[in-house]
Amino acid sequence: MRNAWSRAMVRGAWLLASILGSSAGFCEQMNLREFGQPDGLGNLALNALQQDAQGFLWAGTENGLYRHDGQRIERVATQELRRVAALASGGGHLWILSDTGTWWWHDGRLERVLPRTAKLPQDVPMAIAARGDEAWFVTVGGLQHVVVDRQTDSWSSSPVMTAEQLARHPEMGRLASVMLARDGALWAGCGDAICRWHRGELKRWDARSGVARQQWHALLEASDGSVWARSTQATLQLSAGAEGFVDRTAPSDRGDPMHRYPLVEDAAHRILTASQLGVLRWQGQQWQSFGKRQGLPGDGRVHALLSDREGGLWLGLRGTGLLQWRGYGRWESWTDADGLPSSVVWTMQRDGEGRGALHVGTGRGLAAFDAAQGVFRQVPLPHAGDLFGLVPDGQGGLWAATDVATFHHVRDGRGLPGPITTPGGTEDGFLWALASKDGALWVITAGKLHRWPEAGRGPVQAVPGPPGNAQEHFYDACETPDGTLWLAGARGLARRRAGQWLSSLAVEDGVTYVACGEDGTVVAASEAGQAWRVRTPGAAKPSLESLDAPVLKGRMIVSLLIDSRGWLWLGTDAGLVVHDGTHWKLLDRSQGLAWNDTSGHALYEDGDRSMWIGTSRGLSRLIDPSQVFATALPRPVLMSATR
Repeated sequence: MRNAWSRAMVRGAWLLASILGSSAGFCEQMNLREFGQPDGLGNLALNALQQDAQGFLWAGTENGLYRHDGQRIERVATQELRRVAALASGGGHLWILSDTGTWWWHDGRLERVLPRTAKLPQDVPMAIAARGDEAWFVTVGGLQHVVVDRQTDSWSSSPVMTAEQLARHPEMGRLASVMLARDGALWAGCGDAICRWHRGELKRWDARSGVARQQWHALLEASDGSVWARSTQATLQLSAGAEGFVDRTAPSDRGDPMHRYPLVEDAAHRILTASQLGVLRWQGQQWQSFGKRQGLPGDGRVHALLSDREGGLWLGLRGTGLLQWRGYGRWESWTDADGLPSSVVWTMQRDGEGRGALHVGTGRGLAAFDAAQGVFRQVPLPHAGDLFGLVPDGQGGLWAATDVATFHHVRDGRGLPGPITTPGGTEDGFLWALASKDGALWVITAGKLHRWPEAGRGPVQAVPGPPGNAQEHFYDACETPDGTLWLAGARGLARRRAGQWLSSLAVEDGVTYVACGEDGTVVAASEAGQAWRVRTPGAAKPSLESLDAPVLKGRMIVSLLIDSRGWLWLGTDAGLVVHDGTHWKLLDRSQGLAWNDTSGHALYEDGDRSMWIGTSRGLSRLIDPSQVFATALPRPVLMSATR
């Protein structure tokens, strides 16, 4: 990034934490990892996904059943299973519907269930429901109930409804799906309606109760007690306690009679389904759409979705294979495909004293988030190139710094008259800017330090360096709560307070970055992967304590920040490093970061404590940083192996 050739700043990360939550139409990029034939997945046309009690991921395809343990994918029961149409798990069992019959996988072996004479549907992705030692299979003619006897390690089956009951309710012999609710009721797409069978009683929803005459091939009971239904043309919701279904079909869902799409609920209790164009996610009032522009490969024909136990999301596509959405629910990312002028993100800041709209500086100018439309819009400025800094003006607006140290005044997503220019800016360039507590604007250019007592009003002042080092080259600056200005420079750390230079802290090879915490903590770092904490920063003669961080060895530090928790964040050329005072952790693309090459100074903590990181290929948001060091529950095999 920019640090490699200018030794200083490139700060970038921005965006809309709280605003994003209220803008359901806005989408982020999908950080997808593809699994295909080189990984052991021999067939790329997926029909079903399931996770078992041990944590293994199972994929049913047009030619075989595959198991993923987090490190490798292998085909299971090659001789017995060909086209696998549906999967379900429960009680340590895996239940399978294939063109060769219905099967039970347990204790590492496969066993056929139901008589060979049972007629089975071949295009019913939700043909099995399971709980504990029981499973219910859709067959041609009605539901079959299978029960496992653990003592004898055997199974038995029986029809759910008697012949007399089926005669009274013939639609229950023409099923398109089955779902077991928490109260033990069986829901089904029955004929061209939706049915609920419980304790020998049937309730039916048809056109009079909001259910169009279609085959309902997917059903889901959400955590709030509502029931969702999906057909090839529509999506419905029955709220808990309501009498009729409500149409929730996405405007972009044009209908697709040739395909069957899934329904799942993620860890944040959002409903997901799919359409011809990709994945759809219900935000409570409207749908978000994730398709080709958000990184989904192929034509977007998602036939299977799985929300795993750690909140991750997996996608099964026809012809493309298995996809893992890395960092799903924990990270969000954006690029120029989402309205940013450029995917190279340099800086961000909210106006309105940190409570207003998000403004973002990129490689092609400035953008602001339009909350009403859920998109980024470019802010017209005379300068449409690299925009490296955004500094609050103390009056609800921002100063937007260009690469030649010209500052444009911005508020509410529009440019204001009256740009200011640092003397020598075109020649010296721009490294960093800081608004101090006394209302002054400090600007660092190559070899020079400038101060506006009031930016945009009155002349700029040239500030010589410390005594004996008047020509010091500074790269970064921060301010502690007591009003001390700390500056990182070629000879170490300099300090200035109340217009006077204080004693400096010498560092042989210099310091590139410095960060100040809300409690007065000061940390410094060099690009070479070294970091120091300042001992007694308020003392007359503070000292430096080296931070031993093996994870930083071999990495180039390009940004530094102390958040409101007191945690230390370091952006590097190969991922993001976090230190909570005891532990160190590396976060990278494999966990959800948009790109490993982060930008200099590209760290920002938003008002909701989420963390924004700018990279050379987009912007990322870590939604809940407090979970980075959270004590993990015993992880299932798949997730443990993946990490």
